[in-house]
This record gives sequence, C-alpha cells and structure tokens, in this order.
Amino acid sequence: VNSSEHPTWYAKLLVHQAAVHHATGIELEWDEKPGNKFSTLRARLDLDMRDETNWPRAHQWMLERLTKLREAFRPLVKGLDDEPLDEEDEA
Repeated sequence: VNSSEHPTWYAKLLVHQAAVHHATGIELEWDEKPGNKFSTLRARLDLDMRDETNWPRAHQWMLERLTKLREAFRPLVKGLDDEPLDEEDEA
C-alpha cells in the first residue's frame, strides 16, 4: 500500500483483516510502516527456494494465494478513497 500517495488506505483495509482471513484462509502479516512510503501484507511459505525441485510447489502456492487474495481484496480496493477514516470504518 503506497502510504505516501494514499495515507488512509492501509487503515481502511486493516478494518477488514478478519474478513479477508475468513474469506481466504490465508494467514497474512500486516505490517504498517508509519513514515515510510509503503506498508505491506505478507504471506510466507517455509521452503528452501535454492532447491529447484521446490519451485513447482512454490509456484502453485503463490498462484493459489494470489487468486484468493485478488478475490478478497478487489471489492475492498475498488471502494477505497482518500477521505479520512471515519468511525463507521473503524467499527
């Protein structure tokens, strides 16, 4: 999330953290970085990527998660604006 261009977006998405987890089943690390240009969301796979035999598994893992995350975040992102976070968003 580009925090310098859209300072309210991270907080507005964070309000939906539980719903995103419920919809995707993906454990995301939400890492807000105040004062930095970007805040991040991460999903991790404990896999040795130096071993090329793991690459097909890693590619499948990424594809599955990206598909689920796109489905969950697309409607949320479409509704984002740069207005300050209001009390309804925080509830």
